[in-house]
Amino acid sequence: MLIRLDWNLHLPALRQSLPMTLITLPLGFSFGYSGKAYGKEMQMSPDTHETTPESHHDHSHMAGKKIAAGHHAHGDNKKDSKQENSSSAPEDIVVTASMSAGDRKMHDVMMKTSRFGDVVTGKEAQTEQFTTLNDYSYKVPGFRPNTTTPHYSRMSIRGLGQPMSGSAGIGYQSETAFVVDNVAWLQPDYQAGDWSNISSFEIGYGPGGTAGGHNSDVGIISIMTALPSFKRSTQYEQTVGNYGHTNEKLDSTGSIAGGRLAYRITGYYDNADGWVHDILNGKRYQNINRGGVRAQLLGVGENYTDRFIFSYNGSSEYTQYGESAGTGGATAPIGDSVLVYGNGQYAGSYAATLLSRLHTSVLTYNPYRPALADPGKEQSNVYTASNELNYHIGRNTLTSISAVGLFSGVNSGTTDNQNVWIGTGGEMDDYGVQGSEELKFSSPQNDRIAWTVGLYGVDNSAWNRMHHISFGRDAAAWYSQPAAVTGLTQWEKNYNTNIQAAAFAQTVIHLNKQFSLTLGVRDSYDIQKFNNKFEVGYVRGTPYSYEQQLQALLAAGGGGDARTGVQRNDHDGVTAIINPKYQINENTMVYLLVGHGDKTVSANGNANPINVYNSTTKQYSFYAWSPFFSKPTTSWDYEGGVKTMSFNGQLVSNANFYWNDLYNYQTNQVYNYHLEGSKNPLALSCSV
Repeated sequence: MLIRLDWNLHLPALRQSLPMTLITLPLGFSFGYSGKAYGKEMQMSPDTHETTPESHHDHSHMAGKKIAAGHHAHGDNKKDSKQENSSSAPEDIVVTASMSAGDRKMHDVMMKTSRFGDVVTGKEAQTEQFTTLNDYSYKVPGFRPNTTTPHYSRMSIRGLGQPMSGSAGIGYQSETAFVVDNVAWLQPDYQAGDWSNISSFEIGYGPGGTAGGHNSDVGIISIMTALPSFKRSTQYEQTVGNYGHTNEKLDSTGSIAGGRLAYRITGYYDNADGWVHDILNGKRYQNINRGGVRAQLLGVGENYTDRFIFSYNGSSEYTQYGESAGTGGATAPIGDSVLVYGNGQYAGSYAATLLSRLHTSVLTYNPYRPALADPGKEQSNVYTASNELNYHIGRNTLTSISAVGLFSGVNSGTTDNQNVWIGTGGEMDDYGVQGSEELKFSSPQNDRIAWTVGLYGVDNSAWNRMHHISFGRDAAAWYSQPAAVTGLTQWEKNYNTNIQAAAFAQTVIHLNKQFSLTLGVRDSYDIQKFNNKFEVGYVRGTPYSYEQQLQALLAAGGGGDARTGVQRNDHDGVTAIINPKYQINENTMVYLLVGHGDKTVSANGNANPINVYNSTTKQYSFYAWSPFFSKPTTSWDYEGGVKTMSFNGQLVSNANFYWNDLYNYQTNQVYNYHLEGSKNPLALSCSV
């Protein structure tokens, strides 16, 4: 049970601003029905200009000559009304206080966009106290964030977005796209943070990328954060609860230079004691200790708008126990279990094995009261910066979106239980950098033939320094390997980079007031590179040679001393959609979607050397590598749906039927192409 007490302080008008191994399955398919109905009063100002957003990008805040959205309005209404021009660019939108930017997005997605989607507005997120992506999954059908640790939290839409089993390494290319303020972030580390101060959380289903951003097979998750406002406002909020939980948030916005430049600074700090209590050291696992800041500048000129954003999110938590339980040699038992092999042979019970190998007894069978010998924290630091410039050229708009991101994560300690320190667990360090640039040129979206064309490029590089095997005091006895000395480490250093260059075009043809047809195409050229190095962290000053320590690591499942060298794969793929829509009446719309998606190969960043054991010499030797790359995944998506609005907008329904075929779906499986003489597989599971 969680008890929460909330209070907030709102200062609307301050005179001064506050200082601030890899395989591919040949064919897979999914089909189903998705739907959502909600009752809500939706009031639209009579002077609101409606657009048809056929793109996952949202540029409504980049109005150039005119921006007004409730308390986000800049300047005064008299000045703004003089600037209004009905023939301005498609994003010249007036949204009065009767409909916020999030409500407008909800209305557009539920009643105007010609494909299935859903939106959680900023008002809903604040009312229901949403902070993490897990919270949004309760409101959005088919969305699952799969949150574990920052590096392995890959979201899925309709069950697709991460391998069906096991974890995904840095070379894995997800079927979904994660977009924040029109910037696609490819590594899961960028998903960390507090997602409460938003304008809207949107999910769009089906192949994406024909109107900009990064391509995706099955859908796009798009978050728009709150814009800077020219009306000065500061808000502080604090939530407290049991387990010592406190969540503090500060949001300050206002004008810097009249109606030309505005700022917004948001920050948060979230802290709580863990609910898993270690009986040995008193540490509390699964705690919360994170914080972040987001700073924005919004500049508005006669023919342009420019939005700059910097963000930082950091955490230092005991989250590894419970998320990766089972990876250690003696981890998280819930009883005196017995291992049964596939051939029917029984191994000794958990307690018997612990006693025979280490001459110690079980201290706890309670997974909520473990006894860890070498616990460690998971630490993460994520920085991003982006700039979006919209420049009006006549009635058309030129958009430039530039972004760079940097992350680092350090996982220390193992999850070995019973005060046993074997030294096999989830330790690894992650580092990455991403840079992207998007240029596109678009017409007003209300034109009879509306169009968008553009170019997109991204360089996404990541490094892993894994030390899953770092022997502790009990390793030698556990593995019956005297050379498994304390501190002996199997280093696995992975490097992966994905470079993509793409061209895209999309048009919406309004044949009449009832029928429109959306056509989109994208060509993406991807270059995947990776390099794996397995190194022995030799411990000097012991009686055991380098070769003896190497054999001890191999006996524990390590990779030994091996290098792949730089491996490369080039791929050219096409994404396309055909999307007709028919407006039966002002309250009912039907649509069809046929889409083709293409996902480039995934690099097996966890490609392991296959080592074989010689029973005569009692030595391990290198045999082969598991596969370096998967095959590219292609998908065909067929969808139909109907959207209705009844009772003066108070009841909206959104029903969708879909069938999705995927070819060469990328997932994890035991790689058994290399067999020994008795036809038994030599390899462990290959993962990406």
